[in-house]
Amino acid sequence: MKNKKLIYILSIVIIIFIIGFSFLIYKSEQSEKNRIKKQIELDLVYNELDSIYIDEESHISDKGNGIAAKSLYNEIFPIISENDEFNIFKNENGSDIVDASTYDGRDIAVNVELTPSALSNDFNLKINTYDNTNKEDVVNVTYFLSISNNNEKLLNQYFFAQDGVLIINIQPNDEPQVKIIGEIQYLHNAYVTFGSKYMPDLSGINLTSATPLQLIGPILNNDGIYTFDIQLRTIDETSNVVYTLSDFHYEINFEKDN
Repeated sequence: MKNKKLIYILSIVIIIFIIGFSFLIYKSEQSEKNRIKKQIELDLVYNELDSIYIDEESHISDKGNGIAAKSLYNEIFPIISENDEFNIFKNENGSDIVDASTYDGRDIAVNVELTPSALSNDFNLKINTYDNTNKEDVVNVTYFLSISNNNEKLLNQYFFAQDGVLIINIQPNDEPQVKIIGEIQYLHNAYVTFGSKYMPDLSGINLTSATPLQLIGPILNNDGIYTFDIQLRTIDETSNVVYTLSDFHYEINFEKDN
């Protein structure tokens, strides 16, 4: 009788073990499937375009390459920015870098993220504006961005983002001056973030920026304190010029990897 009870108990234990082990295998397989599903299908970003090729051999133009780069960035950047180890501002201060101000009864916040590129020595700067009162992104934002290193001004420039999200690739080098690559709109002579619609002059013609923004020069090329001061010059509509949303201040103590 005792042997039968022992065999019964052992059988139950074995069944529970098999079920648990099978569940672990299932979860592992699901994780792998989810990883595989997270492939970036670049061909889909070209579906509605017919002017991305420069010849009959399907060589892609700079416009097409820019679209692909933007698509890759949009997929990769959220993954990187969610990891505190990547965001330089988070590392220095232990939290998201968000500064806020009040405009027309609304709490307007500006968030700054700075992450190293995974493939080179570049850095990716992302600035976005959020309406904490209405719980929504602020659009048609013109940023005045000032960057300094150890109290030396490196950049003073306007930038425009139709969706409010300013994305700039920073490429450090030893040149004394910062070179800006991008398209310029008439209003404030602001450089336009990739994908934003803008007017280059007073003709009334609207264009869409096909050039990712780049800063090439001494930014983040040397150790020291880097400050990022931001003013908002337009929000909501391109015609809505504001002067009270300023003094958004951020800084990092930057050290280059040896």
